[in-house]
Amino acid sequence: MTRRSRPHLLYVAALLLCAQPLAAQRVQYTINSGWRYHADGLNLAEKPANSDETWERVNIPHTWNASDPFDDTPSYRRGVSWYRTRLPLDQAMSGKRIFLHFEGVNQVADVFVNNAFVGRHEGGYTAFTFDVTKLVKFGGENVVAVQVDNSHNPFIAPLSVGFALYGGIYRDVWLVATDLLHFTMSDFGSSGISVRTEGITSAKATVRVAGGVVNDGTSRRAMIVNTILDAAGAAVATTSGSPTTYGASSEFGATLDVAKPHLWSPEEPYLYTLRSEIRDGATIIDRVDTPFGIRSIAFDGQGLKLNGAKYQLRGTNRHQDYAGLGSALSNDLHRKDMEIIKEMGANFVRLAHYPQDPAVLEAADRLGLLIWEEIPNVNYMTPDPRFVHNAETMMREMIHQHRNHPSVIVWGTMNEIFLWGPGAYRIGKQNDTAYMRQARDFAAHMDSLTRAEDPTRYSAMAIHG
Repeated sequence: MTRRSRPHLLYVAALLLCAQPLAAQRVQYTINSGWRYHADGLNLAEKPANSDETWERVNIPHTWNASDPFDDTPSYRRGVSWYRTRLPLDQAMSGKRIFLHFEGVNQVADVFVNNAFVGRHEGGYTAFTFDVTKLVKFGGENVVAVQVDNSHNPFIAPLSVGFALYGGIYRDVWLVATDLLHFTMSDFGSSGISVRTEGITSAKATVRVAGGVVNDGTSRRAMIVNTILDAAGAAVATTSGSPTTYGASSEFGATLDVAKPHLWSPEEPYLYTLRSEIRDGATIIDRVDTPFGIRSIAFDGQGLKLNGAKYQLRGTNRHQDYAGLGSALSNDLHRKDMEIIKEMGANFVRLAHYPQDPAVLEAADRLGLLIWEEIPNVNYMTPDPRFVHNAETMMREMIHQHRNHPSVIVWGTMNEIFLWGPGAYRIGKQNDTAYMRQARDFAAHMDSLTRAEDPTRYSAMAIHG
């Protein structure tokens, strides 16, 4: 499916489920329309019996800071707000696993379904997925409530910013329904499929696939089939494992060779698609399509080598806000920014200073823009295990969610963390030697974590002074 916004109407789910031959495959669509918003904290706002009729009607993406960072009043609102929607689920979906996938909520999200607490996600710039199967009811409406808090938190980066920390559900929200046997939905908010290319020559490229399979039902025999499609949709390589009995969850891997590969570059951003399927005989139980590119990168004393040849970078950076909208941009506006950058002659973009919308990465792949993407460790850090833990989670989420994009060549771990003092003000020089040692240890730790999560790319930091 495309990433266009769709209303979450009862007939949509029924229509999708009744469409043959996709009935056994996953169903996914955005649930962006028809939300209610309350600009304050409330007790028991998650309870369906408590009315939200007086709340403001909004659609997602939404931020409550679309205007106030730009008026004449110092600062802008940071605090707690509530969102609610009523989500119908057709009876035909009964027996499937039901997930809610949020592309971005800034910055702490507490999610409830039908009054039951689902889970909390901390960090405003990466996606997260919750399994709500046991909490939903089919053949009727479900009340989804989300408490969102963008208050300053000393244990969640960023601690100070040169940009607004917009509060809200400001990226798409998806409903995903899968078979009981499905590709994992619990891999740090990612698709659960990893694609790596290696051994690239003009004659052949090796593609290594890894992922996870989950069975939430009774033991079942099935096989995994991976097929690589070229840009025209023709199969150029395929491999399948032996039929396996899946009792709970397991990991899988596959290796495929692509003959005479078309290499991805900014000048020729050629994309293949990996189609991963779980099959029971001729029945497709689950399917995930992963666009990817075949390319090699290396940095040496002379700079970047792309596909074995020296390559000069010409670029800029990009923030995700627009006047009048704040950070609550449509996918078209995200794509427009990347198209403007490409049209001006750039081939490189630093996504400052946080992971950005999936539409941004998809556009970079399609247009041919090399990417430096980073987590929001900006200006200073809190030398505390809770801050470190959140930074680790942000890094894992960013890498797992965006690792299949050929455009990404650098993961950034931090930006100028000696620029501000602990009182959230800019300083001329950092003289706190204890803090500097702690920051150095933190930098080394994050670098090691990044390289362990993705040894195929480079890690970097921006520093001043």
